[in-house]
Amino acid sequence: MAVNGSTVTKASDFFDLTVGSIINSILVGKRFEENTKHEFLVIKNALDKGFEVFTAFDMILPVWFTKYVLRKHFDYIMKVNDDSKDFAARDAVERYQKFKSGSYTVDENDLDDYTDAFLLKIQQEGENENFNLESLKTMILDLWITGQETTSTTLVSGFSHLLMNPHIMDKAKNEILKVTENGSRYLTLEDRPSTPYLNAVIGEVQRHASVLNINFMRYNYEPVIMGGHPVDGGCLVSAQLGALHVNEEMFENPYDFDPERYMNNDNLLPQTIPFGLGKRSCLGEALARSELYLIFGNLLLRYQFRPHGTLSSLELNPFSAAKKPYKMEMEFIKIQNE
Repeated sequence: MAVNGSTVTKASDFFDLTVGSIINSILVGKRFEENTKHEFLVIKNALDKGFEVFTAFDMILPVWFTKYVLRKHFDYIMKVNDDSKDFAARDAVERYQKFKSGSYTVDENDLDDYTDAFLLKIQQEGENENFNLESLKTMILDLWITGQETTSTTLVSGFSHLLMNPHIMDKAKNEILKVTENGSRYLTLEDRPSTPYLNAVIGEVQRHASVLNINFMRYNYEPVIMGGHPVDGGCLVSAQLGALHVNEEMFENPYDFDPERYMNNDNLLPQTIPFGLGKRSCLGEALARSELYLIFGNLLLRYQFRPHGTLSSLELNPFSAAKKPYKMEMEFIKIQNE
Protein backbone atom coordinates (compact mmCIF):
# COMPACT_ATOMS: atom_id res chain seq x y z
CA MET A 1 0.00 0.00 0.00
CA ALA A 2 1.32 3.47 -0.91
CA VAL A 3 0.76 6.46 1.41
CA ASN A 4 2.08 9.95 0.56
CA GLY A 5 4.91 8.61 -1.58
CA SER A 6 5.96 5.89 0.86
CA THR A 7 5.24 2.17 0.85
CA VAL A 8 3.33 0.77 3.82
CA THR A 9 3.62 -2.90 4.69
CA LYS A 10 2.94 -5.23 7.59
CA ALA A 11 6.42 -5.85 8.97
CA SER A 12 5.96 -9.55 9.73
CA ASP A 13 4.67 -10.28 6.21
CA PHE A 14 7.51 -8.33 4.58
CA PHE A 15 10.29 -10.00 6.57
CA ASP A 16 8.68 -13.44 6.33
CA LEU A 17 8.79 -13.25 2.54
CA THR A 18 12.27 -11.68 2.46
CA VAL A 19 13.82 -14.36 4.68
CA GLY A 20 11.83 -17.14 3.00
CA SER A 21 13.12 -16.10 -0.42
CA ILE A 22 16.73 -16.20 0.79
CA ILE A 23 16.30 -19.64 2.34
CA ASN A 24 14.53 -21.10 -0.68
CA SER A 25 17.17 -19.65 -3.00
CA ILE A 26 19.92 -21.39 -1.03
CA LEU A 27 18.04 -24.68 -0.80
CA VAL A 28 16.55 -25.03 -4.29
CA GLY A 29 17.77 -21.97 -6.21
CA LYS A 30 14.35 -20.33 -6.39
CA ARG A 31 13.28 -16.95 -5.00
CA PHE A 32 9.67 -16.04 -4.32
CA GLU A 33 8.32 -13.25 -6.50
CA GLU A 34 4.91 -11.57 -6.39
CA ASN A 35 3.47 -14.15 -8.80
CA THR A 36 4.83 -17.07 -6.71
CA LYS A 37 4.07 -15.61 -3.27
CA HIS A 38 1.31 -18.20 -2.85
CA GLU A 39 3.96 -20.96 -2.92
CA PHE A 40 5.72 -19.34 0.02
CA LEU A 41 2.46 -18.97 1.93
CA VAL A 42 1.77 -22.70 1.58
CA ILE A 43 5.15 -23.47 3.19
CA LYS A 44 4.75 -20.74 5.82
CA ASN A 45 1.29 -21.93 6.85
CA ALA A 46 2.58 -25.48 7.23
CA LEU A 47 5.49 -24.27 9.40
CA ASP A 48 3.15 -22.12 11.50
CA LYS A 49 0.93 -25.11 12.15
CA GLY A 50 3.98 -27.04 13.32
CA PHE A 51 4.93 -24.29 15.77
CA GLU A 52 1.37 -24.22 17.11
CA VAL A 53 1.20 -27.94 17.92
CA PHE A 54 4.78 -28.32 19.21
CA THR A 55 4.89 -26.81 22.70
CA ALA A 56 7.55 -26.31 25.36
CA PHE A 57 6.19 -29.43 27.07
CA ASP A 58 7.18 -31.48 24.02
CA MET A 59 10.78 -30.35 24.53
CA ILE A 60 10.68 -31.54 28.15
CA LEU A 61 8.72 -34.79 27.99
CA PRO A 62 10.58 -37.95 26.87
CA VAL A 63 9.64 -39.03 23.34
CA TRP A 64 8.48 -42.45 24.58
CA PHE A 65 6.04 -40.78 26.98
CA THR A 66 4.51 -38.63 24.25
CA LYS A 67 4.43 -41.54 21.81
CA TYR A 68 2.69 -44.06 24.08
CA VAL A 69 0.85 -41.99 26.71
CA LEU A 70 -0.14 -38.98 24.58
CA ARG A 71 -0.56 -41.04 21.42
CA LYS A 72 -3.14 -38.81 19.74
CA HIS A 73 -0.99 -35.73 20.28
CA PHE A 74 2.12 -37.56 19.05
CA ASP A 75 0.39 -38.78 15.87
CA TYR A 76 -0.85 -35.27 15.14
CA ILE A 77 2.65 -33.81 15.57
CA MET A 78 4.06 -36.41 13.18
CA LYS A 79 1.35 -35.72 10.59
CA VAL A 80 1.98 -31.98 10.73
CA ASN A 81 5.73 -32.64 10.45
CA ASP A 82 5.25 -34.90 7.41
CA ASP A 83 2.98 -32.34 5.74
CA SER A 84 5.55 -29.60 6.39
CA LYS A 85 8.31 -31.71 4.82
CA ASP A 86 6.20 -32.36 1.74
CA PHE A 87 5.45 -28.66 1.22
CA ALA A 88 8.95 -27.34 2.02
CA ALA A 89 10.82 -29.93 -0.08
CA ARG A 90 8.46 -30.12 -3.07
CA ASP A 91 10.93 -28.61 -5.57
CA ALA A 92 13.80 -30.69 -4.17
CA VAL A 93 11.75 -33.90 -4.45
CA GLU A 94 10.90 -33.10 -8.07
CA ARG A 95 14.59 -32.62 -8.86
CA TYR A 96 15.50 -35.82 -7.00
CA GLN A 97 13.03 -37.77 -9.11
CA LYS A 98 14.50 -36.33 -12.32
CA PHE A 99 17.97 -37.15 -11.00
CA LYS A 100 16.96 -40.78 -10.37
CA SER A 101 15.38 -41.08 -13.83
CA GLY A 102 18.52 -39.73 -15.51
CA SER A 103 16.89 -36.59 -16.88
CA TYR A 104 18.84 -34.36 -14.47
CA THR A 105 22.59 -34.50 -13.91
CA VAL A 106 24.76 -32.75 -11.34
CA ASP A 107 28.03 -31.03 -12.30
CA GLU A 108 30.36 -30.85 -9.30
CA ASN A 109 31.94 -27.72 -10.79
CA ASP A 110 28.61 -25.94 -11.19
CA LEU A 111 26.40 -26.57 -8.16
CA ASP A 112 23.38 -24.29 -8.00
CA ASP A 113 22.18 -24.85 -4.44
CA TYR A 114 21.98 -27.14 -1.41
CA THR A 115 19.88 -29.72 -3.26
CA ASP A 116 22.52 -30.02 -5.99
CA ALA A 117 25.21 -30.55 -3.34
CA PHE A 118 23.09 -33.25 -1.69
CA LEU A 119 22.48 -35.03 -5.00
CA LEU A 120 26.19 -34.83 -5.84
CA LYS A 121 26.93 -36.76 -2.65
CA ILE A 122 24.48 -39.47 -3.76
CA GLN A 123 26.00 -39.44 -7.25
CA GLN A 124 29.50 -39.97 -5.83
CA GLU A 125 28.78 -42.47 -3.05
CA GLY A 126 25.34 -43.90 -3.78
CA GLU A 127 22.31 -43.71 -1.51
CA ASN A 128 22.75 -44.71 2.13
CA GLU A 129 21.07 -44.12 5.47
CA ASN A 130 22.32 -40.52 5.57
CA PHE A 131 21.83 -39.52 1.95
CA ASN A 132 18.44 -40.49 0.54
CA LEU A 133 15.14 -38.84 -0.33
CA GLU A 134 13.79 -38.85 3.22
CA SER A 135 17.04 -37.34 4.54
CA LEU A 136 16.88 -34.62 1.88
CA LYS A 137 13.32 -33.72 2.87
CA THR A 138 14.20 -33.71 6.56
CA MET A 139 17.28 -31.50 6.10
CA ILE A 140 15.34 -29.00 4.03
CA LEU A 141 12.60 -28.80 6.65
CA ASP A 142 15.21 -28.39 9.41
CA LEU A 143 16.84 -25.49 7.56
CA TRP A 144 13.47 -23.86 6.97
CA ILE A 145 12.54 -24.18 10.63
CA THR A 146 15.87 -22.91 11.96
CA GLY A 147 16.19 -20.09 9.46
CA GLN A 148 12.70 -18.73 8.82
CA GLU A 149 10.61 -17.90 11.87
CA THR A 150 13.39 -16.95 14.28
CA THR A 151 15.17 -14.67 11.78
CA SER A 152 11.96 -12.97 10.65
CA THR A 153 10.82 -12.39 14.24
CA THR A 154 14.24 -10.95 15.14
CA LEU A 155 14.05 -8.52 12.20
CA VAL A 156 10.57 -7.34 13.17
CA SER A 157 11.65 -6.93 16.79
CA GLY A 158 14.78 -5.07 15.70
CA PHE A 159 13.01 -2.56 13.48
CA SER A 160 10.45 -1.96 16.20
CA HIS A 161 13.27 -0.97 18.57
CA LEU A 162 14.92 1.17 15.89
CA LEU A 163 11.65 2.99 15.17
CA MET A 164 11.32 3.72 18.89
CA ASN A 165 14.96 4.90 18.99
CA PRO A 166 15.52 6.92 15.78
CA HIS A 167 18.84 8.31 17.05
CA ILE A 168 20.22 4.75 17.11
CA MET A 169 18.90 4.09 13.61
CA ASP A 170 20.51 7.31 12.34
CA LYS A 171 23.89 6.49 13.91
CA ALA A 172 23.90 3.03 12.31
CA LYS A 173 22.86 4.50 8.97
CA ASN A 174 25.67 7.07 9.05
CA GLU A 175 28.24 4.35 9.75
CA ILE A 176 26.93 2.28 6.82
CA LEU A 177 26.99 5.30 4.49
CA LYS A 178 30.62 5.96 5.40
CA VAL A 179 31.66 2.34 4.76
CA THR A 180 29.82 2.16 1.41
CA GLU A 181 31.17 5.49 0.11
CA ASN A 182 27.85 7.29 0.64
CA GLY A 183 25.82 4.37 -0.62
CA SER A 184 27.64 3.91 -3.93
CA ARG A 185 27.56 0.14 -3.36
CA TYR A 186 25.70 -2.43 -1.28
CA LEU A 187 26.89 -3.50 2.15
CA THR A 188 28.56 -6.94 2.06
CA LEU A 189 29.66 -9.46 4.67
CA GLU A 190 33.26 -8.35 4.09
CA ASP A 191 32.28 -4.98 5.65
CA ARG A 192 31.57 -6.48 9.09
CA PRO A 193 34.93 -5.48 10.67
CA SER A 194 34.31 -1.89 9.54
CA THR A 195 30.82 -1.58 11.07
CA PRO A 196 31.25 -2.01 14.84
CA TYR A 197 28.16 0.03 15.67
CA LEU A 198 25.89 -1.92 13.31
CA ASN A 199 27.29 -5.13 14.82
CA ALA A 200 26.46 -3.77 18.28
CA VAL A 201 22.93 -2.86 17.18
CA ILE A 202 22.34 -6.37 15.85
CA GLY A 203 23.74 -7.86 19.07
CA GLU A 204 21.36 -5.73 21.13
CA VAL A 205 18.46 -6.63 18.83
CA GLN A 206 19.16 -10.33 19.32
CA ARG A 207 19.51 -9.94 23.08
CA HIS A 208 16.17 -8.15 23.35
CA ALA A 209 14.37 -10.41 20.89
CA SER A 210 15.76 -13.58 22.50
CA VAL A 211 13.34 -15.47 20.28
CA LEU A 212 14.05 -18.92 21.73
CA ASN A 213 13.12 -18.78 25.40
CA ILE A 214 14.85 -22.05 26.25
CA ASN A 215 17.72 -24.03 24.76
CA PHE A 216 17.55 -27.68 23.71
CA MET A 217 17.72 -30.29 26.44
CA ARG A 218 21.06 -31.80 27.42
CA TYR A 219 22.09 -34.62 29.75
CA ASN A 220 24.17 -33.74 32.76
CA TYR A 221 26.60 -36.66 32.98
CA GLU A 222 28.28 -35.68 36.26
CA PRO A 223 26.92 -34.26 39.53
CA VAL A 224 27.31 -30.48 39.64
CA ILE A 225 26.14 -27.48 41.65
CA MET A 226 23.91 -25.12 39.63
CA GLY A 227 22.84 -21.88 41.24
CA GLY A 228 23.60 -23.31 44.65
CA HIS A 229 21.50 -26.43 44.03
CA PRO A 230 22.97 -29.95 43.68
CA VAL A 231 22.06 -31.65 40.39
CA ASP A 232 22.63 -35.39 40.07
CA GLY A 233 24.22 -36.95 37.01
CA GLY A 234 21.80 -38.19 34.37
CA CYS A 235 19.42 -35.23 34.70
CA LEU A 236 17.97 -33.30 31.77
CA VAL A 237 18.95 -29.63 31.92
CA SER A 238 18.25 -26.64 29.73
CA ALA A 239 19.49 -23.06 29.77
CA GLN A 240 16.83 -20.35 29.80
CA LEU A 241 18.33 -18.12 27.13
CA GLY A 242 15.78 -15.37 27.69
CA ALA A 243 16.70 -15.18 31.40
CA LEU A 244 20.44 -15.05 30.63
CA HIS A 245 19.92 -12.09 28.31
CA VAL A 246 18.34 -9.97 31.06
CA ASN A 247 20.80 -10.97 33.79
CA GLU A 248 21.78 -7.72 35.52
CA GLU A 249 25.16 -9.15 36.50
CA MET A 250 26.11 -9.26 32.81
CA PHE A 251 23.90 -6.57 31.25
CA GLU A 252 23.46 -3.33 33.16
CA ASN A 253 19.90 -1.97 32.84
CA PRO A 254 19.00 -5.05 30.77
CA TYR A 255 15.58 -3.82 29.65
CA ASP A 256 17.03 -0.70 28.00
CA PHE A 257 17.78 -0.90 24.28
CA ASP A 258 21.37 0.33 24.28
CA PRO A 259 23.88 -0.86 21.63
CA GLU A 260 26.57 1.25 23.31
CA ARG A 261 26.92 -1.46 25.97
CA TYR A 262 28.69 -3.59 23.34
CA MET A 263 30.89 -0.71 22.22
CA ASN A 264 32.08 -0.22 25.81
CA ASN A 265 32.61 -3.89 26.68
CA ASP A 266 34.07 -6.38 24.19
CA ASN A 267 33.15 -9.29 26.47
CA LEU A 268 29.39 -8.78 26.15
CA LEU A 269 28.89 -9.96 22.58
CA PRO A 270 30.12 -13.53 23.30
CA GLN A 271 27.68 -13.58 26.25
CA THR A 272 24.76 -12.88 23.93
CA ILE A 273 23.82 -16.40 22.83
CA PRO A 274 20.49 -16.37 20.92
CA PHE A 275 21.56 -19.51 19.03
CA GLY A 276 22.60 -21.49 22.10
CA LEU A 277 26.05 -22.99 22.68
CA GLY A 278 27.97 -26.14 21.91
CA LYS A 279 27.24 -28.95 19.49
CA ARG A 280 23.49 -28.50 19.87
CA SER A 281 23.51 -24.82 18.99
CA CYS A 282 21.20 -23.65 16.22
CA LEU A 283 21.83 -25.36 12.89
CA GLY A 284 21.07 -22.16 10.97
CA GLU A 285 23.29 -19.82 13.01
CA ALA A 286 25.75 -18.92 10.22
CA LEU A 287 22.93 -18.32 7.74
CA ALA A 288 20.88 -16.29 10.22
CA ARG A 289 23.81 -14.06 11.23
CA SER A 290 24.56 -13.32 7.58
CA GLU A 291 20.90 -12.62 6.83
CA LEU A 292 20.54 -10.24 9.77
CA TYR A 293 23.66 -8.27 8.85
CA LEU A 294 22.83 -7.92 5.16
CA ILE A 295 19.12 -7.21 5.60
CA PHE A 296 19.49 -4.69 8.44
CA GLY A 297 22.45 -2.99 6.79
CA ASN A 298 21.14 -2.69 3.25
CA LEU A 299 17.63 -1.66 4.27
CA LEU A 300 19.06 1.11 6.46
CA LEU A 301 21.32 2.08 3.56
CA ARG A 302 18.52 2.40 1.00
CA TYR A 303 15.43 3.46 2.98
CA GLN A 304 14.13 5.76 5.65
CA PHE A 305 11.59 4.17 8.00
CA ARG A 306 8.77 5.36 10.16
CA PRO A 307 5.98 3.53 11.97
CA HIS A 308 2.53 3.45 10.43
CA GLY A 309 0.15 3.50 13.36
CA THR A 310 0.99 2.50 16.92
CA LEU A 311 3.95 0.32 17.87
CA SER A 312 2.99 -2.65 20.05
CA SER A 313 4.95 -4.85 22.42
CA LEU A 314 6.23 -8.36 21.82
CA GLU A 315 3.60 -11.02 22.40
CA LEU A 316 4.25 -14.27 24.19
CA ASN A 317 2.78 -17.49 22.87
CA PRO A 318 1.40 -19.33 25.96
CA PHE A 319 3.30 -22.55 26.73
CA SER A 320 5.60 -21.98 23.75
CA ALA A 321 9.36 -22.34 23.45
CA ALA A 322 9.49 -19.19 21.30
CA LYS A 323 8.04 -15.70 20.93
CA LYS A 324 5.55 -14.31 18.44
CA PRO A 325 6.60 -11.38 16.22
CA TYR A 326 5.53 -7.82 16.91
CA LYS A 327 2.37 -6.65 15.20
CA MET A 328 3.24 -3.43 13.40
CA GLU A 329 3.16 -1.68 10.05
CA MET A 330 6.12 0.23 8.64
CA GLU A 331 6.52 2.94 6.03
CA PHE A 332 9.45 2.59 3.60
CA ILE A 333 10.77 5.79 1.97
CA LYS A 334 13.41 5.26 -0.72
CA ILE A 335 16.64 7.23 -0.23
CA GLN A 336 18.32 8.82 -3.22
CA ASN A 337 21.98 8.42 -2.22
CA GLU A 338 24.42 10.69 -3.99
